[in-house]
Amino acid sequence: MWRLGPPKEYGIGTTAMKVVPVEGGGVMHVKLENSNMTGSIKDRTAYFLLWGLMRSGRLRPGETVVESTSGNLGTSLARFGRILGFEVLCVVDDSVPAAKIDNLRQAGARVEVVSQGDFPDARSARIARVGVLGQLPGHVWPNQYDNPMGVLAHSATTAPEIWRELRRAPDVVVVPVGTGGTVCGVGRYAQVRHSGTRIIAVEPLGSTIFGGEAKPYLGVGAGLREPSSLVRRFGGVIDSFAKIPDSAAIASAVHWGECGLKLGITAGGAVSVAAQLVSRSSGLTVVALAPDDSGSYAEHLSGGGQPWPIEAVDIKDADAWRKMFCLPGRFNCARAKVDGYA
Repeated sequence: MWRLGPPKEYGIGTTAMKVVPVEGGGVMHVKLENSNMTGSIKDRTAYFLLWGLMRSGRLRPGETVVESTSGNLGTSLARFGRILGFEVLCVVDDSVPAAKIDNLRQAGARVEVVSQGDFPDARSARIARVGVLGQLPGHVWPNQYDNPMGVLAHSATTAPEIWRELRRAPDVVVVPVGTGGTVCGVGRYAQVRHSGTRIIAVEPLGSTIFGGEAKPYLGVGAGLREPSSLVRRFGGVIDSFAKIPDSAAIASAVHWGECGLKLGITAGGAVSVAAQLVSRSSGLTVVALAPDDSGSYAEHLSGGGQPWPIEAVDIKDADAWRKMFCLPGRFNCARAKVDGYA
Protein backbone atom coordinates (compact mmCIF):
# COMPACT_ATOMS: atom_id res chain seq x y z
CA MET A 1 0.00 0.00 0.00
CA TRP A 2 1.21 3.50 -0.91
CA ARG A 3 1.23 4.95 2.56
CA LEU A 4 3.55 5.81 5.41
CA GLY A 5 2.96 4.28 8.79
CA PRO A 6 3.93 6.13 11.97
CA PRO A 7 7.66 6.83 12.41
CA LYS A 8 8.07 4.12 15.06
CA GLU A 9 7.05 1.53 12.46
CA TYR A 10 10.37 2.25 10.72
CA GLY A 11 12.48 2.44 13.86
CA ILE A 12 12.55 6.23 13.90
CA GLY A 13 12.51 8.27 17.10
CA THR A 14 12.66 7.63 20.84
CA THR A 15 16.45 7.76 20.65
CA ALA A 16 18.65 7.60 23.72
CA MET A 17 19.88 10.59 25.66
CA LYS A 18 23.10 9.88 27.53
CA VAL A 19 24.25 11.72 30.63
CA VAL A 20 27.96 12.47 30.24
CA PRO A 21 30.24 13.80 33.02
CA VAL A 22 32.26 16.88 32.10
CA GLU A 23 35.72 17.61 33.45
CA GLY A 24 35.54 20.14 36.24
CA GLY A 25 32.12 19.01 37.45
CA GLY A 26 28.64 18.88 36.03
CA VAL A 27 27.13 16.76 33.27
CA MET A 28 25.83 17.29 29.76
CA HIS A 29 23.05 15.39 28.05
CA VAL A 30 23.80 14.03 24.57
CA LYS A 31 20.87 13.06 22.34
CA LEU A 32 22.23 10.13 20.31
CA GLU A 33 20.49 9.82 16.93
CA ASN A 34 22.48 6.83 15.66
CA SER A 35 19.75 4.38 16.74
CA ASN A 36 17.34 5.62 14.07
CA MET A 37 16.53 3.42 11.07
CA THR A 38 19.68 4.15 9.03
CA GLY A 39 21.77 5.54 11.88
CA SER A 40 21.17 9.28 11.77
CA ILE A 41 18.81 12.11 12.64
CA LYS A 42 18.07 12.50 8.93
CA ASP A 43 15.67 9.55 9.17
CA ARG A 44 13.29 11.93 10.91
CA THR A 45 13.73 14.51 8.16
CA ALA A 46 13.29 11.97 5.36
CA TYR A 47 10.09 10.64 6.91
CA PHE A 48 8.47 14.07 7.13
CA LEU A 49 9.67 15.21 3.69
CA LEU A 50 8.13 12.09 2.15
CA TRP A 51 4.98 12.39 4.23
CA GLY A 52 4.44 15.87 2.83
CA LEU A 53 5.13 14.83 -0.76
CA MET A 54 2.83 11.81 -0.57
CA ARG A 55 0.06 13.70 1.18
CA SER A 56 0.11 16.44 -1.47
CA GLY A 57 0.23 13.95 -4.36
CA ARG A 58 3.56 15.26 -5.64
CA LEU A 59 5.22 11.84 -5.26
CA ARG A 60 3.72 8.71 -6.79
CA PRO A 61 4.90 5.07 -6.96
CA GLY A 62 7.73 4.45 -9.41
CA GLU A 63 8.86 8.07 -9.61
CA THR A 64 12.34 9.29 -8.73
CA VAL A 65 13.21 11.42 -5.72
CA VAL A 66 16.30 13.56 -6.28
CA GLU A 67 18.16 15.34 -3.49
CA SER A 68 21.45 16.98 -2.65
CA THR A 69 23.01 15.17 0.29
CA SER A 70 26.15 14.77 2.36
CA GLY A 71 25.12 11.13 2.79
CA ASN A 72 22.71 10.66 5.67
CA LEU A 73 19.51 12.09 4.19
CA GLY A 74 20.11 10.30 0.90
CA THR A 75 20.64 6.98 2.65
CA SER A 76 17.36 7.38 4.50
CA LEU A 77 15.45 8.37 1.36
CA ALA A 78 16.88 5.34 -0.44
CA ARG A 79 15.77 3.00 2.36
CA PHE A 80 12.27 4.41 2.17
CA GLY A 81 12.41 4.07 -1.61
CA ARG A 82 12.96 0.33 -1.26
CA ILE A 83 10.10 0.06 1.23
CA LEU A 84 7.56 2.17 -0.67
CA GLY A 85 8.54 1.64 -4.30
CA PHE A 86 10.22 4.76 -5.68
CA GLU A 87 13.70 5.46 -7.04
CA VAL A 88 16.25 7.75 -5.44
CA LEU A 89 18.99 9.75 -7.17
CA CYS A 90 21.45 11.45 -4.82
CA VAL A 91 23.77 14.26 -5.83
CA VAL A 92 26.93 14.49 -3.71
CA ASP A 93 30.19 16.35 -4.11
CA ASP A 94 33.74 15.10 -4.04
CA SER A 95 34.27 16.17 -0.40
CA VAL A 96 31.71 13.65 0.90
CA PRO A 97 33.45 10.73 2.66
CA ALA A 98 33.76 7.57 0.54
CA ALA A 99 32.06 5.51 3.27
CA LYS A 100 28.97 7.67 2.99
CA ILE A 101 28.84 7.26 -0.77
CA ASP A 102 29.13 3.50 -0.28
CA ASN A 103 26.25 3.64 2.20
CA LEU A 104 24.11 5.46 -0.35
CA ARG A 105 24.67 2.82 -3.00
CA GLN A 106 24.14 -0.04 -0.56
CA ALA A 107 20.82 1.51 0.47
CA GLY A 108 19.73 1.45 -3.18
CA ALA A 109 20.38 5.02 -4.33
CA ARG A 110 21.89 6.02 -7.62
CA VAL A 111 24.67 8.50 -6.98
CA GLU A 112 25.94 11.40 -9.07
CA VAL A 113 29.14 13.11 -7.91
CA VAL A 114 29.68 16.75 -8.86
CA SER A 115 32.67 19.04 -8.40
CA GLN A 116 32.65 22.72 -7.48
CA GLY A 117 33.40 23.95 -10.97
CA ASP A 118 32.47 27.62 -11.35
CA PHE A 119 30.21 27.62 -8.27
CA PRO A 120 31.26 29.36 -5.05
CA ASP A 121 31.41 26.02 -3.23
CA ALA A 122 30.70 22.35 -3.83
CA ARG A 123 27.34 22.35 -2.06
CA SER A 124 26.13 25.16 -4.32
CA ALA A 125 27.07 22.96 -7.28
CA ARG A 126 25.03 20.10 -5.80
CA ILE A 127 21.97 22.25 -5.23
CA ALA A 128 22.11 23.65 -8.75
CA ARG A 129 22.30 20.13 -10.18
CA VAL A 130 19.31 18.80 -8.25
CA GLY A 131 17.36 21.88 -9.31
CA VAL A 132 17.85 20.77 -12.91
CA LEU A 133 17.14 17.09 -12.21
CA GLY A 134 13.99 17.94 -10.28
CA GLN A 135 12.46 19.44 -13.44
CA LEU A 136 12.71 16.19 -15.39
CA PRO A 137 9.50 14.21 -15.97
CA GLY A 138 8.88 11.72 -13.18
CA HIS A 139 11.47 13.36 -10.89
CA VAL A 140 10.64 15.09 -7.60
CA TRP A 141 12.96 17.27 -5.52
CA PRO A 142 11.88 17.50 -1.84
CA ASN A 143 14.30 20.42 -1.41
CA GLN A 144 15.41 19.99 2.18
CA TYR A 145 16.75 23.56 2.13
CA ASP A 146 13.29 25.12 1.67
CA ASN A 147 10.78 22.53 2.89
CA PRO A 148 9.02 23.31 6.21
CA MET A 149 8.48 19.59 6.75
CA GLY A 150 12.14 19.57 7.77
CA VAL A 151 11.28 21.93 10.63
CA LEU A 152 8.17 19.98 11.59
CA ALA A 153 10.22 16.77 11.81
CA HIS A 154 12.03 18.12 14.85
CA SER A 155 9.36 20.27 16.48
CA ALA A 156 7.04 17.24 16.35
CA THR A 157 9.46 14.49 17.41
CA THR A 158 13.03 15.42 18.41
CA ALA A 159 12.26 18.33 20.74
CA PRO A 160 9.33 16.71 22.58
CA GLU A 161 11.53 13.67 23.26
CA ILE A 162 14.16 15.90 24.88
CA TRP A 163 11.61 17.64 27.09
CA ARG A 164 9.95 14.33 28.07
CA GLU A 165 13.20 12.61 28.95
CA LEU A 166 14.46 15.50 31.05
CA ARG A 167 11.01 16.02 32.58
CA ARG A 168 11.69 19.72 32.34
CA ALA A 169 12.88 22.29 29.85
CA PRO A 170 16.63 22.32 29.21
CA ASP A 171 18.53 25.54 29.80
CA VAL A 172 20.43 25.17 26.52
CA VAL A 173 20.21 22.97 23.42
CA VAL A 174 23.26 22.88 21.13
CA VAL A 175 22.53 21.85 17.54
CA PRO A 176 24.76 21.46 14.46
CA VAL A 177 23.29 23.49 11.60
CA GLY A 178 23.28 22.92 7.85
CA THR A 179 19.88 23.18 6.17
CA GLY A 180 18.57 24.39 9.54
CA GLY A 181 15.56 22.10 9.91
CA THR A 182 16.75 20.59 13.18
CA VAL A 183 17.76 23.79 14.95
CA CYS A 184 14.66 25.66 13.78
CA GLY A 185 12.36 22.80 14.75
CA VAL A 186 13.82 22.42 18.24
CA GLY A 187 13.87 26.19 18.67
CA ARG A 188 10.28 26.56 17.53
CA TYR A 189 9.16 23.96 20.05
CA ALA A 190 11.04 25.75 22.82
CA GLN A 191 9.47 29.04 21.75
CA VAL A 192 5.87 27.86 21.82
CA ARG A 193 6.46 26.15 25.15
CA HIS A 194 7.67 29.51 26.52
CA SER A 195 10.47 27.55 28.17
CA GLY A 196 13.23 30.17 28.00
CA THR A 197 15.55 27.53 26.55
CA ARG A 198 18.58 29.02 24.78
CA ILE A 199 19.22 27.59 21.31
CA ILE A 200 22.84 27.54 20.11
CA ALA A 201 23.61 26.65 16.49
CA VAL A 202 27.04 25.28 15.56
CA GLU A 203 28.50 25.49 12.06
CA PRO A 204 31.94 24.59 10.69
CA LEU A 205 34.47 27.39 10.39
CA GLY A 206 34.33 28.38 6.71
CA SER A 207 30.56 27.98 6.48
CA THR A 208 28.80 31.36 6.26
CA ILE A 209 25.32 30.74 7.61
CA PHE A 210 26.17 33.27 10.32
CA GLY A 211 28.47 35.39 8.17
CA GLY A 212 32.25 35.42 8.18
CA GLU A 213 34.78 34.47 5.55
CA ALA A 214 33.94 31.54 3.30
CA LYS A 215 36.61 28.81 3.39
CA PRO A 216 36.70 25.11 2.50
CA TYR A 217 35.34 22.72 5.13
CA LEU A 218 34.40 19.05 5.22
CA GLY A 219 31.16 18.03 3.51
CA VAL A 220 29.90 15.92 6.39
CA GLY A 221 26.49 17.48 7.02
CA ALA A 222 26.74 20.83 8.80
CA GLY A 223 27.46 24.12 7.09
CA LEU A 224 26.17 26.05 4.10
CA ARG A 225 27.05 29.10 2.06
CA GLU A 226 24.73 31.72 3.59
CA PRO A 227 21.50 30.77 5.40
CA SER A 228 19.12 28.37 3.71
CA SER A 229 15.58 29.47 2.93
CA LEU A 230 14.47 27.50 6.00
CA VAL A 231 16.82 29.42 8.26
CA ARG A 232 15.81 32.73 6.73
CA ARG A 233 12.15 31.92 7.46
CA PHE A 234 12.38 30.21 10.85
CA GLY A 235 15.83 31.07 12.19
CA GLY A 236 14.56 33.78 14.52
CA VAL A 237 14.47 31.06 17.21
CA ILE A 238 18.29 30.83 17.23
CA ASP A 239 19.76 32.70 20.21
CA SER A 240 23.50 32.20 19.71
CA PHE A 241 25.92 30.56 17.32
CA ALA A 242 29.45 29.18 17.30
CA LYS A 243 31.89 28.35 14.53
CA ILE A 244 34.23 25.41 15.06
CA PRO A 245 37.15 24.33 12.85
CA ASP A 246 36.95 20.84 11.36
CA SER A 247 40.15 19.92 13.22
CA ALA A 248 38.57 20.85 16.56
CA ALA A 249 35.35 18.95 15.80
CA ILE A 250 37.44 15.91 14.87
CA ALA A 251 39.52 16.22 18.04
CA SER A 252 36.32 16.37 20.08
CA ALA A 253 34.86 13.30 18.35
CA VAL A 254 38.09 11.37 18.94
CA HIS A 255 38.32 12.42 22.60
CA TRP A 256 34.74 11.52 23.44
CA GLY A 257 35.09 8.32 21.45
CA GLU A 258 37.91 7.30 23.78
CA CYS A 259 35.46 7.97 26.62
CA GLY A 260 32.91 5.61 25.06
CA LEU A 261 30.78 8.17 23.22
CA LYS A 262 30.87 7.42 19.50
CA LEU A 263 30.28 10.69 17.67
CA GLY A 264 30.35 11.86 14.09
CA ILE A 265 32.22 15.04 13.20
CA THR A 266 29.31 17.47 13.39
CA ALA A 267 28.31 15.88 16.70
CA GLY A 268 31.87 16.39 17.92
CA GLY A 269 31.49 20.11 17.30
CA ALA A 270 28.17 20.37 19.14
CA VAL A 271 29.37 18.29 22.10
CA SER A 272 32.51 20.40 22.47
CA VAL A 273 30.36 23.53 22.79
CA ALA A 274 28.03 21.82 25.28
CA ALA A 275 30.97 20.61 27.40
CA GLN A 276 32.44 24.11 27.41
CA LEU A 277 29.17 25.56 28.70
CA VAL A 278 28.86 22.97 31.46
CA SER A 279 32.48 23.40 32.52
CA ARG A 280 31.83 27.12 33.02
CA SER A 281 28.50 26.66 34.82
CA SER A 282 27.93 23.15 36.15
CA GLY A 283 24.34 23.92 37.19
CA LEU A 284 23.14 24.33 33.60
CA THR A 285 21.05 21.63 31.95
CA VAL A 286 22.67 21.45 28.51
CA VAL A 287 21.65 19.10 25.69
CA ALA A 288 23.81 18.48 22.62
CA LEU A 289 22.30 16.85 19.55
CA ALA A 290 24.51 14.17 17.98
CA PRO A 291 23.17 13.61 14.43
CA ASP A 292 25.11 10.38 13.85
CA ASP A 293 28.02 8.31 15.15
CA SER A 294 31.60 7.78 14.05
CA GLY A 295 30.89 4.88 11.69
CA SER A 296 31.23 6.76 8.39
CA TYR A 297 34.16 8.98 9.31
CA ALA A 298 37.11 6.63 9.87
CA GLU A 299 39.19 8.31 7.16
CA HIS A 300 38.92 11.65 8.98
CA LEU A 301 38.89 10.55 12.61
CA SER A 302 42.02 8.43 12.28
CA GLY A 303 44.10 11.63 12.05
CA GLY A 304 42.95 12.84 15.46
CA GLY A 305 42.49 16.54 14.60
CA GLN A 306 43.89 19.08 17.08
CA PRO A 307 45.50 18.06 20.35
CA TRP A 308 43.01 17.72 23.19
CA PRO A 309 41.80 19.83 24.91
CA ILE A 310 40.87 22.18 22.09
CA GLU A 311 40.78 25.94 22.49
CA ALA A 312 37.57 27.49 23.85
CA VAL A 313 34.96 28.21 21.20
CA ASP A 314 33.61 31.74 20.88
CA ILE A 315 29.82 31.63 21.35
CA LYS A 316 28.25 34.74 19.89
CA ASP A 317 24.86 36.32 20.39
CA ALA A 318 22.70 36.03 17.25
CA ASP A 319 20.70 39.25 17.73
CA ALA A 320 22.48 41.26 15.03
CA TRP A 321 22.41 38.27 12.67
CA ARG A 322 18.67 37.79 13.22
CA LYS A 323 18.02 41.42 12.38
CA MET A 324 20.08 41.11 9.22
CA PHE A 325 18.63 37.87 7.84
CA CYS A 326 15.47 36.66 9.56
CA LEU A 327 11.80 37.43 9.66
CA PRO A 328 9.67 35.79 12.36
CA GLY A 329 8.25 32.46 11.17
CA ARG A 330 4.49 32.06 11.13
CA PHE A 331 4.57 28.26 10.82
CA ASN A 332 3.12 26.98 14.10
CA CYS A 333 4.99 23.72 14.51
CA ALA A 334 3.49 23.00 17.90
CA ARG A 335 -0.04 22.79 16.52
CA ALA A 336 0.72 20.84 13.35
CA LYS A 337 -0.29 17.20 13.76
CA VAL A 338 1.30 14.45 11.72
CA ASP A 339 0.24 10.85 12.36
CA GLY A 340 -0.43 11.53 16.01
CA TYR A 341 2.53 13.81 16.69
CA ALA A 342 1.93 17.35 17.88
